[in-house]
Amino acid sequence: MQKKLPLIHQAIADNDLSAFEALLDRADLEERDPLGFTPRELSVLLGRRDCATRLGQDWHAPFEGTEHYLPCMCFRSYEDLEEGTRLAPLWMQYTPLGKDARTLGERYREAVFSGFATPSEVLWVDPTVGYGRFAQSSIPEGAYIGNYSGVFRKGDAKATDCNSYCFEYPCRFYRRELFMVDSQDWGNETRFMNHSDSPNIRYDYALDRGLLHLLFFATRPIAEGEQMTIDYGPDFWRNRRKVSLESLSC
Repeated sequence: MQKKLPLIHQAIADNDLSAFEALLDRADLEERDPLGFTPRELSVLLGRRDCATRLGQDWHAPFEGTEHYLPCMCFRSYEDLEEGTRLAPLWMQYTPLGKDARTLGERYREAVFSGFATPSEVLWVDPTVGYGRFAQSSIPEGAYIGNYSGVFRKGDAKATDCNSYCFEYPCRFYRRELFMVDSQDWGNETRFMNHSDSPNIRYDYALDRGLLHLLFFATRPIAEGEQMTIDYGPDFWRNRRKVSLESLSC
């Protein structure tokens, strides 16, 4: 059962713009719901663009032609959000092994919710890999690149309904169903990063109020105009023909 929410949070959860506007001038915009989110943060997590922009969110499209932009991971309902906060592995939440993830979650909280990403452009590469993401300025080693956004959803344990834009969401127990962040239809510029066997970007999970966000960092200096790449990992290629930028250049 959904927990009782502050009135403005409830209006956001219900996507009730009339109620939201009526409450906006007298609501405490720093008040947090039972999960710990402010009205702006909840608007972002539920994909409520109109509410988020009224609360000061810069809901921008990172490049021309992007209609279905999301600053960060998005949930279809408040109930899905509640479920998402209960899934993270316990060791990440409570043990010293999860300290790095918790530290990243606190340090990059605002960057995640604001949708911050290093300046880049999306350009056509070739028919095999499609588009790619390219740096618009030099990027130092260790720099934060952005977070993987998309729609949080369930799938089956055999992953038969996973498309090429799905990242599996880590869970604390083995389950019949998978949880994933799917950016096939909704996402940000990180969805255009191609695979490389020698990537210049790595990813880490950041834990923030029960949610795991996938963050990207530069593994080495990246030159202006260089394509930004990650290693998709062996699971991605299990039922696909492997394609990497190195193989295309041979």
